[in-house]
Formats: sequence, C-alpha cells, structure tokens
Amino acid sequence: MSLDWGELTPLAWTYLGHPFYQNDWYYLIGLFLLILVVFSIGLVLESSRDLGSSTIAPKKGKTKASKWLATPLGFFFYLNRSTIISWLLADGVIALMYGSIYGDIDTFVSSNKLISQMFANNSTTLINSFTSLIMVVATAIGLVMPLVVVHKVQFETNKERLGYLLVQRVSRLKVYYSSLILSLFFGTLAILINGFCLGIAAVSSMQANNGKFITTCIKASLNQWPLVCLFVGLMLLSLSLSIFVG
Repeated sequence: MSLDWGELTPLAWTYLGHPFYQNDWYYLIGLFLLILVVFSIGLVLESSRDLGSSTIAPKKGKTKASKWLATPLGFFFYLNRSTIISWLLADGVIALMYGSIYGDIDTFVSSNKLISQMFANNSTTLINSFTSLIMVVATAIGLVMPLVVVHKVQFETNKERLGYLLVQRVSRLKVYYSSLILSLFFGTLAILINGFCLGIAAVSSMQANNGKFITTCIKASLNQWPLVCLFVGLMLLSLSLSIFVG
C-alpha cells in the first residue's frame, strides 16, 4: 500500500471530500477537528502569555558576534531567517497539495474513453502541460520570500537601523550584493523544493513507480529560475531608485 502524501496536507482536504459528487464527510470532519485542536492550542498559549511579551522567553544573546554574523551576508540572513524558513516550509506544503491533484487527472484520463483516445499517442502531454502551469503558480507563490528578503533592506533603512553597519567599512554596494545573493540563493532553493515536493506528491497520488517524473518536475521548476532573477532584479532596482531619490 503506497502512501499518498497529498492526503496528509490539510489544504487538500477541502477538495478531496468531492463536494456535490461523493460527499466524503470524513475529510471535512477531520478538517473541523484540526481547526478545533489548533484553536484550543492557540487559546492556551495566548492565556499563558503576558501582555507585550512572547510565549517563549527570549534567550540571552551573545556578548560578541560570530565572524559570520559580522559580515553583511550573515547579518541579513540573521534578520530574515524566520521568513526564509517559514516560506520554504510553506512552499513545500503547497507543492504537496498541488501534487495530489495528479491522481484525479490520471483517473479522469483513464476513465474517459474520449480523453483516452485524444491522448492515446502521447499520454504524457496533458500531465506535462499541467506541470508547467502548476510550476508557474508555485513559482509566483515562492517569489514572495526573496522579494521580502530584498525589501528588508529598505525596511531597516527607513527604521534607521543600518546606520551602525554603514558607518563602518561596509558600503551600500556590499549591502546591495548581500541582499542579491541571499534572495537569489533561497529563491532558487524555493523553486527546487517546489519541484521536488510536487514530483513526490504526484508520483504518490498516481501510484506509479516513475522516479523520472520527479526529475521532470525539478527541471520544470528550474525553467522558472529566470523569472526569479527578473523579479529580484526589478525589486533591487526599485530599492536603488528609492534610496537614490531619498
């Protein structure tokens, strides 16, 4: 018995219930129970938190920064690490959700005689077209994280928190390049995670031992890499113009 990873994502439970068709109520009941559990945990954590403080007590910081943190690249990674980690996890979950749809497509093509005849010579055409479309959507969602990383520079500049960094031997050009390298690296990692998770969920939902399709999804995600570079470049250009005008 193969494990369908797509069914493990709560975001997929809304359509896996097949409303107005099969009406599988256990998906809706499971989603309702999950909401109650999360809501109850949130109430407990909120009631135990003091006003103006966090739930987890902050740890005492180090008296001296490490060599990595003393660099502009390490400093901006430290500022954006929560955003980067959360968005990478969100990208993987969203890709798993979209990958679970492949099983429905495979069932639809095999059960419909007309569709089966249309794709008799090349049955992978529909799957490949759907993969390219899904990767565009997943890349658009994954683009949020590198753009937020770039915008962090402007945010910290407006709050006048980079003054201590810029008065030393750190130029604005180094800050610019650090944000560029950081956003491109993790933007590329995000689309790779999209392709890998999409392929894993698709192969699992189609119940096919086709490991090559995972490679196909990763290649499809890498096709969107120029789009990541374009939007990151436009964001950095707007940042540079705003600093120049300001």
